[in-house]
Amino acid sequence: MGQWAAAAAEFAKAFELEEPKKPLPWFEHAYLRLQLGDQKGYQRICRRLLERLGQSERDWDVDLLAHTCVLAPGALKEASQVVALAEKRLARTGPENRWSLQVVGLAYYRAAKYDKAVEVLAKAVKDHPDFAPNIANWLILSMAHQHLKQPAEARQWLKQAVARIKELQPKDRFAPEGWEWRDWLGVHLLRREAEGLLNAAKDSGKDRK
Repeated sequence: MGQWAAAAAEFAKAFELEEPKKPLPWFEHAYLRLQLGDQKGYQRICRRLLERLGQSERDWDVDLLAHTCVLAPGALKEASQVVALAEKRLARTGPENRWSLQVVGLAYYRAAKYDKAVEVLAKAVKDHPDFAPNIANWLILSMAHQHLKQPAEARQWLKQAVARIKELQPKDRFAPEGWEWRDWLGVHLLRREAEGLLNAAKDSGKDRK
């Protein structure tokens, strides 16, 4: 229902009672902290999750640890740690896993490896055009192109993503049919980040093309 403060408060109470043994509640809690603007709370979740699951070889642990740590910048002390987690996930699942491609592309973006992010995600959206979460890939591509001083490409990817978000956004609930709330929230968080980046570039006069 999009009641973020209430949801985050209940998650926090549950974590105070007992830290979950499975990674999904940590993953969802991370989204909620970011939605509330609690960057430090998000970072604490990532550090603690790394302590708990960093040595695990279980599929779900590897997948969600990596995904949690790419959601925002500064998740761990070093961006290279985030890249290593994402690459470990991709090596486990193989390049046919569309979510893993998104996670590693976002990890490269977080580590300022903008060329690699564009390479991975441009190929991903070309090879998997029917993947609904490509909206997130478009937003990451927008930001990566902006950092590469390619504002025309950045604006085009952002425009495409915003149009698709508006098309899918339901009026009676938060997430569209077929979407998990956390994945749709992730799209909105990336949209906020991309629009902030492009607007800042425009206001500073650096976006001239």
